[in-house]
Amino acid sequence: RRMAHFERDGSQDDVACRTSGLGLKLQSARLQVMKGMGIKSVTTNTDDPRVVRWLEKRHGFVRTGETVPKEADFGNSDVTHWTTLRVEWA
Repeated sequence: RRMAHFERDGSQDDVACRTSGLGLKLQSARLQVMKGMGIKSVTTNTDDPRVVRWLEKRHGFVRTGETVPKEADFGNSDVTHWTTLRVEWA
């Protein structure tokens, strides 16, 4: 069965795990599976500037210039919008 949608709830992040490399391993594996399935691009949204920088540096994501207003208080309550990023593969 193919997954049509994946959503990750950032509120589940454990501070102790942030420097363990687990997130990098999971994200790398997830992107490799998507590439292997023939997916040519991945778009994601985040409200955390640290995650924006991490996705850009570690996985080649770029900001699209688009932001999405938050419709519910989810994630970083100090930020009113989601930043959209995308990675594309040849």
